Amino acid sequence: MKKLILVLLSTLAIISTSQAQGFIGIDVGSNTLNSEGGFEDSGLIYGAKIGSQQNNWRTYVGFNYFTSDDSQLDQFEMYVSADYIFTDETQLFRPFVGGTVGFASTDYDFYEVDNSLTWGLQGGVILNLDPHFSIEAGAKYMFFDMDITVAYPYEYYDVFKDKLTFYLGTNYKF
Repeated sequence: MKKLILVLLSTLAIISTSQAQGFIGIDVGSNTLNSEGGFEDSGLIYGAKIGSQQNNWRTYVGFNYFTSDDSQLDQFEMYVSADYIFTDETQLFRPFVGGTVGFASTDYDFYEVDNSLTWGLQGGVILNLDPHFSIEAGAKYMFFDMDITVAYPYEYYDVFKDKLTFYLGTNYKF
């Protein structure tokens, strides 16, 4: 786990430059987790990110925590993202698209914790409120391969394959 955090932070440092503007952000959203066997679980997701932005690019390290509505499933993610922002800093609305790669750890009440590589795409819009504060709304579609065997109430095997997240957040540039 410590090695992964170091890799994520090192990657962020390499792709960021000294001329970039730093930012931090928090997100909250709705998350739906899907499996190959038809199992679906949804609930709230909470996130935080820290990174840098230069011209039309931003890179960041993020952390998400998801808990299902029935509280039987918890998931923690760490990831590195890069987004291309279509308009410059002076524009009020700044649409973006990007990619993400990271690590997910899932804990379900009826099986052991499973860890997996995760990757995906995101898009959304940033609304600049002033030179430091912005509101962000977006969606993320993430893929992963988590094999699970549920032992209760009967033995069942499934593979979590993807999830869709809609989120709203705020960012502070420093």
